[in-house]
Amino acid sequence: MLDQVVKIPAIDEIICVDDGSTDGTSEVIKKKHPTIAILRNAQNVGKTGAIKAGVRQAKGEYVLLLDADLQNIQYQEIETALHKTFAQKNITMVVLRRMNAPLFVKIVRGDILVSGERLIKKDILKKILQSNLKNYQVEFATNQYMLDNKKNVYWMPSSAQNTFKFTKIGFMKGWYEMITAMVDCISYVGTKNYVKQVIFFCRKAL
Repeated sequence: MLDQVVKIPAIDEIICVDDGSTDGTSEVIKKKHPTIAILRNAQNVGKTGAIKAGVRQAKGEYVLLLDADLQNIQYQEIETALHKTFAQKNITMVVLRRMNAPLFVKIVRGDILVSGERLIKKDILKKILQSNLKNYQVEFATNQYMLDNKKNVYWMPSSAQNTFKFTKIGFMKGWYEMITAMVDCISYVGTKNYVKQVIFFCRKAL
């Protein structure tokens, strides 16, 4: 993923948050990409906590969020999203839609609702992160904020694919953690708001 991102001239700051990893990832990044800033958490604090750490250091007006385990990412798609967004200052967020997501993900619009590829105004993201969020709730909380406040949100296509938990940690444990995470996120916004997100959130392509 980093090999693609470093090719984008419009990105002038890259921050990697090492959320308590033990496999030497940070050392590999330092060796291959010495100009990238690395923040290391002593222990795993979850996705929301990792994002908070990165946003505190970020200097730009916009923040581009990217999951570390993305596959098949194409830097040209991100570059196009950046240029289109910067040309229209009224855009609050652009979600990079995972066009190659499996059918079971697309049926519930997970290719947009839980996509971690998001270009968002930093001041808005900081406001959202002030809520009592945990683990993977940040995407659903962001979706809800945008709906409630009628913000301009668009999607653009992305070839990137995430790595499912059942691939990383085993079939049974992976599915259990995926389902647990979804239940946790839906319970945070409530069933009614979740249905609203499925129906109304981010329907316009940029």
